[in-house]
Amino acid sequence: MLAKQGGLYPADNWEAAHVDALLDALEETSSTFGPSFREQDPEKKKAMREALLATTLPQWVGNIEKHLAALNASGWSVGNSISIADLKLFQLVQWIKSGTLDHIPTTFSDAYPRITAIHTAVGEHDKVKAYYAAKAGK
Repeated sequence: MLAKQGGLYPADNWEAAHVDALLDALEETSSTFGPSFREQDPEKKKAMREALLATTLPQWVGNIEKHLAALNASGWSVGNSISIADLKLFQLVQWIKSGTLDHIPTTFSDAYPRITAIHTAVGEHDKVKAYYAAKAGK
């Protein structure tokens, strides 16, 4: 609801459905890390993350990449302006690039040009830059 009020959710039902699908796929991708966060044994955690990197993540992220490439050529995930789906994708890529996910290379998402382009576009958006500037000033 807040995304709609903030102009980050499409009014068009078809575009809204694609945003919802992307939000779900991005959430599912993020949730694949859950079991490894709960694992206390460092070696088991490493094996779990390496398995994610070898199988699950490339499949999920690859499918998102294909969907994005087929869906829209505007530079955004859906429609002609930034949406909540772009912000969610940005968040996921930032998380991966942050280095806080042991055994997941910070360059993992670089292999996906459409995802990388959207991540860059969101990072260069004036309101996103203003948000991070304000956050850094605290």
